[in-house]
Amino acid sequence: MKKTTLAVAFALAGLLAACAETKSATGTASSASAKSAGPDVKVNPAAVARASQPPPATASQTTTAGHGNLSVNTANSPNDSDPTWIESVDVDLDGSAEAAEYTYDDDDKVTYIFANVSFPCISGNGTFKGGMLTAVYGLNNTWGKAPGSGWYVTELNAGQCAAEAKALWGCRFDATGARTECGWVTIQADKDDIVITAGEVTK
Repeated sequence: MKKTTLAVAFALAGLLAACAETKSATGTASSASAKSAGPDVKVNPAAVARASQPPPATASQTTTAGHGNLSVNTANSPNDSDPTWIESVDVDLDGSAEAAEYTYDDDDKVTYIFANVSFPCISGNGTFKGGMLTAVYGLNNTWGKAPGSGWYVTELNAGQCAAEAKALWGCRFDATGARTECGWVTIQADKDDIVITAGEVTK
């Protein structure tokens, strides 16, 4: 199995006296700021529950889930494609449904959800508005992850939700939807996962 790993990288810039820094192609983001950075995402159980159901008969085929830097190649071979469809669901729990793009990686049994969302910032200052890519692990998924658990990633601009530079920020969540680990991330498309390069465990 082979996929193309998303080419948005964050690397450790070196040890400093107080903290480490991670660098993206567009700037740096400190591990200290990761603790208060990012949107205060609440995972919608209904959106996750839909991910565990079969795609509709009207689903089209694709090789990509998400958009731009918030996207992954889901094709496991040159001729592979996966079902994708639109669901009307209130992903960000603001009372209004979004047109959420679902893509089911039927080989690895992982469902991706992309939607434009709005959440308050964790810091309490400001509101995040933008795209969010969510991955939900299904029953008997390739990676042995708990069904219903997963992760989500957003792209922050400098100054947005305490980000010091443009960067990807996200969290892992358990099968109840609770955040377990958050921080600056890279998307590891070949493993349907994320790598958190700086952040903290959120219990």
